[in-house]
Amino acid sequence: MGKADTSVDIEKIMEEGTLIDEAMKQAVRAALRQHKLAGNPVADWRDGKVVWIQPEDIDIGEEAEKRKSTKRLRLPRARSGARVRSSAQRRR
Repeated sequence: MGKADTSVDIEKIMEEGTLIDEAMKQAVRAALRQHKLAGNPVADWRDGKVVWIQPEDIDIGEEAEKRKSTKRLRLPRARSGARVRSSAQRRR
């Protein structure tokens, strides 16, 4: 039996941008949630200025909080079968 083709068309992924956009949204939600839970403020850009958002004012969205990332983005596997790991995953 032949091995399943697990090649990834990086050019197509970059061109479409959908996977990248979704990964960024998930990363931002996770970072906001972590800051809120840790009691740390976050910086935001509003009306041409940097402002600090206090942890109690960080909006992580009620729906996003309920899911707590149960719907995770699944990235395609590289040819070797290994997944590309983020810097946060490498630190674990």
